[in-house]
Amino acid sequence: MDYQILFNVAVAIIGALGGWIMKLAYQAIDELKCNHKSVSDQILALNLKLALEYVQKNDFKELCAKIEGQFDKMDDRLCEKFKVVGDQLDIIEREMEQKIERKADRHERVA
Repeated sequence: MDYQILFNVAVAIIGALGGWIMKLAYQAIDELKCNHKSVSDQILALNLKLALEYVQKNDFKELCAKIEGQFDKMDDRLCEKFKVVGDQLDIIEREMEQKIERKADRHERVA
């Protein structure tokens, strides 16, 4: 056998193996491109979904301001109610003190 034929067969086998490896690499790269596009589409869909479903910062601030205003109104109402109740308790306390003083005066008179 001549060395030239052996060399030609070796180059052909190496070339075939190299081509097959290049084909596998190209298929892997193509598959990665498809997966990347799919993931990119999912991320874009998620961004759109988040933009539609969640509250925007300005809307949230307005809502917080409204709620704070309502809490302030409730606080004012409660303060008014407690003031009225406190005033009534003061009146009752004075009446009770007066009754106690009257009873004490009666007991002093009797004694």
